[in-house]
This record gives sequence, structure tokens and C-alpha cells, in this order.
Amino acid sequence: MQQATLFGNIVDTYEKIINGHYTSTEEKYSALDSINWDFTGAQTQYLSHRFHSYPARFIPQIPKTFIKLFTKKVDTVVDPFCGCGTTLVEAFLTQRNSIGNDFNPLACLITKVKTRLISDDKLAKLNVKIYKIKRYVDSDRRRYEYRKKLPKRNISNLFNRDMINELCMVKEGLDDIKDDEAIYELGLVALSGAIW
Repeated sequence: MQQATLFGNIVDTYEKIINGHYTSTEEKYSALDSINWDFTGAQTQYLSHRFHSYPARFIPQIPKTFIKLFTKKVDTVVDPFCGCGTTLVEAFLTQRNSIGNDFNPLACLITKVKTRLISDDKLAKLNVKIYKIKRYVDSDRRRYEYRKKLPKRNISNLFNRDMINELCMVKEGLDDIKDDEAIYELGLVALSGAIW
């Protein structure tokens, strides 16, 4: 019974943090001691958090807790090692501005895509393009033509020539929509996620 009460208090503490219950600095620091930082059973893969896998990322409840406790709406949250953007997504969701940086260009691209709003019209445009790419990739004649362009060396031990051929055709198809940065980058990250 005591363990259930303790778990209830931990959940209550987190809910109070999320709802802005704590006002004084002392209350905020005290609340941090009451949190079960494992967030066992918490939903961690919501919205764009599940968009692309990334090593050593942390669960969104951790930055969300600190953002809600120590910042106000329209404040700016800085994450100098943002990885795949978990903190920046949570800053956006809690109506904070954010600045992120990372040494890994793929991490920066993933973060940029995960924190960008894309209109339904642009998503429809990408959907049409993906359908055309699929038809293009499924064409055996085109597959043979593209395979002739590939170098004879072994590009990767992970992918056979047909796989590399299909990936190259998808990338080539995405290059046709480079003029629309938002959907082009979304397509690149989706392709990267599929390869990963």
C-alpha cells in the first residue's frame, strides 16, 4: 500500500509540474527530488519523437519537466548538443522558442524536420511525389538502366545492388522536389529513417 501511495505521489508531482503548480524556486527544486526519472510506463514515442531513430536519445518527459519548471511561455530554451531534437520539440510543444546545435549534420537535419510545421498541401505534394517514385522504382526497365550507372565496386556489405539501386532512385526522385525545402528535407529524413 505504501508503494502505491509513493507512486501516486510521484505521478501527482509530475502532473503538478506540467500544470505549473510550483511557483517558488524552493518548491521547484524540491519537486525534482520527488520525480521517478525512469518515467516507467510513460508514453515516450508521440508526435515527431518517433520519426527517426537516434542513438542515446532521452525520453521527452525529462526536458519537458525542466522546461515547464524553469521557463515561461515565449522564453528561449538552448540545447547546445541537441542530437535528434527532443528538447527542441518539447520546447515547441510548450510554447517556448528554442535554439539547438549539434556536430552531426544528420542530427541537425532530423531536428529541423521534427520541429517544422508542414501544411497539408505540402504533405499532399510529397505524397504525390512518393507515389510517382514508387511507380518509377517498380519499373524493371528503369531499374536495369539505373544499375548500369552504378560503379562496379562493392558499395556496402549491408545492401545488395538492387537495394542500392532502389535507394538511389528514391534519392533521385526526391531531388526533383529540392525547390520546396520543407518537403524535400522531410523526404530525406524519411529515407534516412528507412535505411537506418
